[in-house]
Parts: sequence; structure tokens; C-alpha cells
Amino acid sequence: MISAIKNLSIQNKVLLPVALQLAIIVLVIGIFFNNQNTIEKTQVFLSHNSEIASEIESIYSSVRLFTEGVGTASDILQDISATQTKLNSQPGANAETVAELLGAVGREVTAIDQLFVANKTIEQKVFQLTRESIQSSNEFINTTANMLADEQTASQIPKLQRLVIGGALVNTDSNYQVQVLFQAMQSDLSVAEELKSFLSLLISNTAADVEKLKGTPYQKLAVASLKMNQTISQLAQTYIQNSQNIRADRKALEQKLVTLITNLQSFQHTSINSAFSTLSQSSLHIIMVIAGATGLSIIIGIWVVRSVTRPLGELNRHIQTLANSGGDLAYRINLLRRDEVSQLAQGVNGFLEKLQQIFIGVNDTSKVIVADAAKAAEHSQTTVAMMAEQLSQTTEVAAAVAQLETAIGEVTLFAETAANTAQTAEVQ
Repeated sequence: MISAIKNLSIQNKVLLPVALQLAIIVLVIGIFFNNQNTIEKTQVFLSHNSEIASEIESIYSSVRLFTEGVGTASDILQDISATQTKLNSQPGANAETVAELLGAVGREVTAIDQLFVANKTIEQKVFQLTRESIQSSNEFINTTANMLADEQTASQIPKLQRLVIGGALVNTDSNYQVQVLFQAMQSDLSVAEELKSFLSLLISNTAADVEKLKGTPYQKLAVASLKMNQTISQLAQTYIQNSQNIRADRKALEQKLVTLITNLQSFQHTSINSAFSTLSQSSLHIIMVIAGATGLSIIIGIWVVRSVTRPLGELNRHIQTLANSGGDLAYRINLLRRDEVSQLAQGVNGFLEKLQQIFIGVNDTSKVIVADAAKAAEHSQTTVAMMAEQLSQTTEVAAAVAQLETAIGEVTLFAETAANTAQTAEVQ
């Protein structure tokens, strides 16, 4: 990898930091969009958790009202189930803890609701029994009163029946008193002791009436009243016990609600911290990538500068060596590179080789010229000698020619004289 980078051309080396910067920009853009996606997921996560927190606060208010007798357990349990489903889809131990606490609250609500239903049933039964007893006493009183109002029947009413009217009136009043104490006990459990004492006294009085009316036709009325009072006493005991259990369950439920709210706050705090941690990590990744890429870009930039200046300096040293060698044309620059500097060195080597070949050619040519000049000088000397000889011969020829010309002149003159003589002879 490093060898391949070293063998890159200078142009590509210069473009390498630019390519790295482009890669950094692409990477940062990718991280940015990933960060935006993380932010959107975080917003959804926080919104979902806020919705869960709002639902839990609503459940808390509903449970508080339910313990005061407002609202129904079924609605609360339905809300708890829906919120638990949402919590189970959330990661983390806090969500599981809150879901478990909601389940515990739901179980307490169910237990309290069962006690509420039981007490409601007891209350209805007590009021039903007291109404029936009041109605029975009132019927006896009305019947006796009507008989007393009639003169014909008034004398027929025995003294005992007239005395029973008083017991019937006491029974009616006692039943009304039981109803009043029961109603008061719903809001103030301290009335329970008063109710128990009143019922105990009422049972004692009714038992005494049974003994008094023993063997009379009215004994069955006293026995029925005694059984009813005993039943009401048992129901009251159960009602009081249920109310005490409700109070204990309310305290336990209140503690669970406080724990629930505490864990809810921890859940919200953890959710917010988790969201901000995710955002911080994403931002830290961007910073680390930018810092790392910037550092890498600086390192590569320095390396590129050095990878360009170092071979240029080496080439300069070779050229200085060549200059200081007195023009040694056999000197060659040896750079084991594949970039433009190597190409430049190869160009210089090619120039030196061409120049060396030219000088070798010039040297060879000068040697040939010198040899040819020597030969030409030798030929010149021979030619001069021959010319001198030819000049001597020419001089001799010229003298001979002069002599020949003189002879020819004489012959010509002689010939002319001869011709003139002959011509003269012919004339004569």
C-alpha cells in the first residue's frame, strides 16, 4: 500500500489530500444524517417515555381516588395492563422495575377491590336485614295500633301484646341506629368500636327478651330479632376486619405508589440520560472523525510535500555533482522512482547521452579530418614537386618553342624569299 502510494505521480500525490478531504466530507455528511436519524429516534423514545410517565401519573391519581371509593378497579387494571405492555417494549432494568411495581399496584388494587365488594355486599345485607326487621316491627306496631284504635278489638288485646309494642319500637330504633353507625363507619373506622358495643348490648337485650317471652306467642319474634342481631354482629365483625385490611392495604399501596413514582422519576432520568448519551456519542463520533481525518490529512499533506521536495533535492544534488565533475558526459542520474522527477532525471540522462554521442561523433570526425588533412598536405607537397618539375619542363618547352618559332620564322622568311624568287622567275 505504502509502496503503491510512493509510486504515485506528483499530480496524484497533490490530489491525494483533496480526495481525502472529499472522503471526510462524505463521511461527515453520512454521520450527520445518521445523527439526525438518532435524534429522531431519541425524540420518539422520549415522547414514548413521556407518554408512559403521563399514563403512570394518571394511574397514580386514579388509584388514590379509588382508595377513597371513586372509580372502578377494572378501569385501573386495564390502564395498568396497557402501560405494562408499553414498558415491556422499553429496554433497561428501570422499565422492568416500573412494570413490576405496576403489577404489584394492580394486585393491591384487586385485593382492595375484592374487600370493597365484600364490604359492599355486607353493607347491603345489613341494610336489608335491618329494613326487614324494621318492617316486621312496624307491621306489628301498626297492627296493634289499629286494634287499639278499634273499640271492639281494643278490649281483646292482651296486656303482653301491649308490652311487646315497646320492644318492637326499641327494635325499630335499634335497627335505625345500626344503619346510622354503619354509614358513619364507612368514613370513620373508629365508630367500629361503638357499633360493636351497641350490637353486643343489643344482642344481650334481645336474648333477655327471648327469655322473658319464652312460652308466649311472641317468643318467635324475639328469637328472630336475636338471630338477626347476631347475624348483623357477625357481618359487622367481617366488615370491620375488611375495613382494617383495606386500611392496611391502602398503606401498602401508598408505599408502592411512592416507590412507583420514585422509580418513574429514575426511569425518566435514565431515559433522558440515555437519550443525551446517545446524542453525545454521536457528536463525539463526528468530532473524532473530523479530528482524525484532519490529522491524517495534515500527515498526508506533510508526506506529500516531503515526497515531492526530497526527490527534487536529490535531483538537484545530482545536477550539482554533474556540474562539479567538469562536464562528465558519462555521468548518469539514478533515481528509483516512477514519478515526474524520475521522468525529469531520465530526460537529463537522455540529454547527456545524446550530448555524449554528439561529442564522440565530433571527436571521431575531427580525427578523420586530421588524417585527411595530413594526407592532403602530403598530396600538396607531391603536387608542388610535380608542378616544379612541370614548370622546369615547361620552361624548357618554352625555350624550345621559342627556338622553334625562330626557326619557323626563318623558314617562313626563307619560304617567302623562295616564293618571290620563283614568282619572279616565272614572270621572266
